[in-house]
Amino acid sequence: MTSWRTAMASAAVVFTTAGLLVGCARANPTPHPSSPSSPTTKASPSESPSPANVTLILSVTRLPTTYGVPGAPTSYPATVRVLVPASSSGQLAAYGVGGTVVLGPSGWTGSGQVGADGGVALTLVPAGTSPYPGEELVFQFDGACVGCTWDDASAYFPAVAAALPSAGTGPASSPPPDLQSVSLGTGLVGYSLPATDAKLQPNGVAYTNLPASTASPVFENLEITLPSSQHPLATVILNALVANEDRYLCPSGSAASTTSLVLTTGSC
Repeated sequence: MTSWRTAMASAAVVFTTAGLLVGCARANPTPHPSSPSSPTTKASPSESPSPANVTLILSVTRLPTTYGVPGAPTSYPATVRVLVPASSSGQLAAYGVGGTVVLGPSGWTGSGQVGADGGVALTLVPAGTSPYPGEELVFQFDGACVGCTWDDASAYFPAVAAALPSAGTGPASSPPPDLQSVSLGTGLVGYSLPATDAKLQPNGVAYTNLPASTASPVFENLEITLPSSQHPLATVILNALVANEDRYLCPSGSAASTTSLVLTTGSC
């Protein structure tokens, strides 16, 4: 089954949707840029709920991926449907790694890793550039590594850090320096980090089901660093992830096989 890892208000970013996010290999992929992706993009104005939005059909670009379990099966849809502001048309692409599809800027490239426990990590950068420092998108999904999940989630969720002593998985991780976050829902936060010297602004969304669900803990994080002038694009990409996380919060939250990266106001 294809998994979909797809608002907040702070000084750095404002989201327009409400929803939720979430599951660890210590995968830290170093991108090996391949040829720039060339997503097929088709606007379908007839599906737009308002003149300000447009429905795009994006082909899924599969990224080079290493697997902890060689030959592990993965599948992706040929395309995904994305409802976005018309101003974002032509700026977006869909990328697949480890059975996961995320939205990112068009023309980027990178690579991913899938751990033996199902953890997924992905790094995207503009084609033809080195990954650090500069613009990038980093996605992380913790799989069955319980200690990794607690550790990673504790950096973004004070409630998880407070519960760590009783969990017996080690000390809490320190939050990223000058992290600013706001709650978007149960276990879901949007956050921003200080702009770099190059005036690049990191913004992200993180989800965990800890400390409530200790039997099968999960952690998910998507962070994108773009120039401040591209703030609207970062907002669209993060909103797409938030919108698809309703399946973790809503009573009827199973993800249908036809679910795409669609911006919504939340289904709960």
